[in-house]
Amino acid sequence: MRWGRLIFEAVLIVALALTCFSLYVESTRIRSPFLPHFIFAHDKDSLSVTGTWRREDGDDAWPSQTTTIDCERATRRCTEASAVIARDDRLMPIDLHTFEITQWNDSVVIARGSTALCIDEIYEFHLTTKAVTGLISRKRNDACNSSPGTAQAKDPVRMRMVDGYEESWAIRRSARTSAR
Repeated sequence: MRWGRLIFEAVLIVALALTCFSLYVESTRIRSPFLPHFIFAHDKDSLSVTGTWRREDGDDAWPSQTTTIDCERATRRCTEASAVIARDDRLMPIDLHTFEITQWNDSVVIARGSTALCIDEIYEFHLTTKAVTGLISRKRNDACNSSPGTAQAKDPVRMRMVDGYEESWAIRRSARTSAR
């Protein structure tokens, strides 16, 4: 009976040691977090959207970002909050922007704003298809034409809001295939 208990305790200690080692290895792995799903909710007086912005040309500078936009018909304003995850483990400061609603009807909400001195932004929230698109373009005036980066930013950038969760999976799949 004594040998049976000794063997049982030895097996238990080895199993606990392996579990501790596995938990340690798992805690040191850096993984991209999963971003929120695309959510589009509206009624006649408010609109709320959560998702991840993607450039339609596929040239994303920050693939791990999430954005929430809340619009109110009464104030004719939209507030955008965006967060970017840098290097898979650090959250950069959250950016807040306010846009003016220029049109709100049964099929579309259009908001216009500027997050930088020489940038124009137009966002369209399609209420029937629950799609969100954006167009970012450089302002054309003397002050903006003489600023740095004019040549690189001459073409407008089209964006669409997508499901962040699906994008997170796509990033993980591409990381796995490139690691092999």
